[in-house]
Amino acid sequence: MPGMRLLSLPLSSGHSPYDEALSAAGFQVETPGDFAELLEAVRAHRVDLLLLPDEGDELEQVRELAPAIPVVLLGEEDTSLAAARAQARGALGYLAAPAG
Repeated sequence: MPGMRLLSLPLSSGHSPYDEALSAAGFQVETPGDFAELLEAVRAHRVDLLLLPDEGDELEQVRELAPAIPVVLLGEEDTSLAAARAQARGALGYLAAPAG
């Protein structure tokens, strides 16, 4: 869906492994300075899709604020169980962070 505004919150390591590829695919990728800045964009309806690290309760906070915004979680675990857990929590999907 080129042209969509995607906010990508980096992993705790500061790594955002998919941002470059998503930009090349036509997404308008933005990286907020922190989670509070991301929430402000969500409140202002300035986002079409979120890419969040699967490292805390960020998904649940976004779901409370804007349940209709699609969220994809990004994690270190490359298993179908991790993907199933993410979807059970309300994420649209789950992507494993590439090694390195």
